[in-house]
Amino acid sequence: MAKVTESQSDIQAQGRTHTPVTPAVELRSVSLAYHGHVVLRDIDLTVEPGEIVAIVGPSGSGKSSLLRALGGFLDPSSGSLLIDGELVADGQQSTPPEHRRVGFVFQQYALWPHMSVRENVSYPWRTRGVDEVGRNRLADELLDQVGLKGLENRSPSSLSGGQQQRVALARGLAGDPRLLLLDEPLSSVDAARRDELQSLIGDVVRARNLTTLITTHDQREATTLADRIVVLGDGAIAQSASPLELHDDPANGFVAQFMGALNVFDIEVVDFRDGRLVAKLLDGSGEIIARASNCDFDAKAVLVARPESIRLTSVDAGDQEGVVLRSVLNDGRSEVRILTVSGIMLRAFEPGMPTRVSGERVGLVLENCSVLKSEE
Repeated sequence: MAKVTESQSDIQAQGRTHTPVTPAVELRSVSLAYHGHVVLRDIDLTVEPGEIVAIVGPSGSGKSSLLRALGGFLDPSSGSLLIDGELVADGQQSTPPEHRRVGFVFQQYALWPHMSVRENVSYPWRTRGVDEVGRNRLADELLDQVGLKGLENRSPSSLSGGQQQRVALARGLAGDPRLLLLDEPLSSVDAARRDELQSLIGDVVRARNLTTLITTHDQREATTLADRIVVLGDGAIAQSASPLELHDDPANGFVAQFMGALNVFDIEVVDFRDGRLVAKLLDGSGEIIARASNCDFDAKAVLVARPESIRLTSVDAGDQEGVVLRSVLNDGRSEVRILTVSGIMLRAFEPGMPTRVSGERVGLVLENCSVLKSEE
């Protein structure tokens, strides 16, 4: 067998080496403040090409500010913003929005009332110098894609809220953007249209393999649409992970509660053995018993009991006893509110229509609970 020289080995090794992919978006130690108020604090975030990332958090957490900084409508106070490896802002200089090739869908649509639907959608191509025939053809193709064929010449004000949102989405996709930003795009849409538009957004951006960041306060919307969810709290990233990771392994009680755990308690551990936890709530409301696979904390901790993991049994079969306060239909399942004998309020989900009656005594088994380290 022929001897492989060192130079040949180097060439073969180089052939096996994958060229690193340039991130679609990079935020490096980005902080942002205006009117003397800090809204983003030292944000580090990388988004891969074609990834859909949901930015979630309570009002005032910095979600919209993060998107507006990427879109060029706000300048960071410090740190760097890069799109496709290109520096677009660093606290000293900033590329104007029209030169970033970023599509932006605003919460309130922001459609121009003096323009027709077609003119609204074709505008990004107009700013890039595409002739009228060409941009109208491209706009009509987009409008067909979002289900608005035949409405090209209508005024935006003559359309329903859901139709206006589709026009805004089409305009955000116009001009061949390298990045799409959607700021609470479904918050003004009625519930009957929300799921439909949610599916449309997901289908369109995935078909284009378009890197997309979407802000929302709705954790269900985020888990349905996104490959990854970034949870913001007080201008900082509390956790960045896949929807499943956030569900199964929240970083802290704030993340767990925001992602729908509902039953989140600050506790002092009294006893833990054989997977059975006994704890006192720090607010003094009572004692709770839960089943968990781990409890590495000797004293203060956070207990997360997801409503779908609370099992209602006969009184003698439960770890503790409670009384049903009410049972209501919630998104196709029964939500039961229970007050334990020690005075703790719990919310549990059961499949099907509500059957529990107010005042009914039940046994409670809190299964698959998480015990997280207290941040205090």
